[in-house]
Amino acid sequence: MVNLKLVEGNTEIKVVNSTKPKFSCRGGRTWDYRETIINNKVTRMHFDSTWGHNFYFEVNDKWYSIPVIDNYEKMNKQHHFELVR
Repeated sequence: MVNLKLVEGNTEIKVVNSTKPKFSCRGGRTWDYRETIINNKVTRMHFDSTWGHNFYFEVNDKWYSIPVIDNYEKMNKQHHFELVR
């Protein structure tokens, strides 16, 4: 397993390989997103705003996730992350 992280300055966020979420609305679930910049591209960070615990995002046709807790405010266009090993 390759350890990946989003890096901006001194900020490092551990990234986990994931699958694409189903985006279902079952059980009252609602989905939202925030946009941030990863590898110089605007990227949508999807999250289940009802029950979810992770942001899900796609880079180069691969899906990844990071915890929402402690990262919510960092996920916006003011931050420019690089996905690195």
